[in-house]
Amino acid sequence: MSFSEVLNRVGTILSRHWRVFVPLGAIPAGVMLAAYALIIGGLFVLGVFPHPGHAPDPRRMASTVFPVMLVAYIPLVFALALFEAAVVTAALAANRGGASSFREAYGAAWARAGRIVWLVILRYLCVTVPIAVLLGVIALLVSFPILGGKPNLNPGMLFVLMPLFVVAYAGSIVYAVWMILRLGLAVPACLAEERTAMDSLKRSTRLTRGIVGRMFLVMLVVYAINFAVILVLEMIGFVVGAAVFLIGSALHIQLAQPLAMVGLGILAFVVLAALLLLSMLGWAGYVTTFCVFYDDQRLRLEGAAPALAGGGGS
Repeated sequence: MSFSEVLNRVGTILSRHWRVFVPLGAIPAGVMLAAYALIIGGLFVLGVFPHPGHAPDPRRMASTVFPVMLVAYIPLVFALALFEAAVVTAALAANRGGASSFREAYGAAWARAGRIVWLVILRYLCVTVPIAVLLGVIALLVSFPILGGKPNLNPGMLFVLMPLFVVAYAGSIVYAVWMILRLGLAVPACLAEERTAMDSLKRSTRLTRGIVGRMFLVMLVVYAINFAVILVLEMIGFVVGAAVFLIGSALHIQLAQPLAMVGLGILAFVVLAALLLLSMLGWAGYVTTFCVFYDDQRLRLEGAAPALAGGGGS
């Protein structure tokens, strides 16, 4: 499939099957909202938020924030992994001329939940561990003089380390994007071919050999479209918010009034839920693109993928 055919295929899948993708994204968006509420509520119960007139305690925050976030993010990682698997199931079915319901998509994901979660964790480690090691080495070089008793860095050492840090940071971004693309077909391979997590990662690197550049360009366009949609919706939200504020001012409603506080809380909740759902739909667009590439590569290299309904560019 050509560059334009891939984009056309992705757009067709998302436009024809949005009634499936929207409910799929509602699950991780709801879990994310619950995770945020758990983090804020947990920090409040543990007394991390300072009382009026008291400065925050950095040591208490450092010893409390990370455990609370870890507990809150464990179900979130599970939900996001299942969501990606469900989107893969629905996108592969749609790309092959069929359809998958909400129950079928999440049913297929749930049946392989352990394998999918482990695959997502391994993929995350493949992307982040080398970057963490590189940045850790640079941090060690920066802190070595301080640990040796020198309060400040030597200007010459700083002159050498700053360009090194900039190059390492830029290289980390390039590496992360490259690895995300190379491992992007792992979940489709895991579900479609019933492979193990490690074997799915290896399978993805084989299927993406020689097409990373084309994948990057397609993903860049998908990202630009997603960014433009979010920008337009944010502008609409800003206009609506400004209109509500003007109406409230005309009616002499003060923010300190209980009704106004409740209204602001509900509005903030709705806006946050909408943004989270929108981000999930954007992620569904990326996952769908990977599924289209997966089927195309299997068909091109092996002739093994089911024929696409209506041809590659329909």
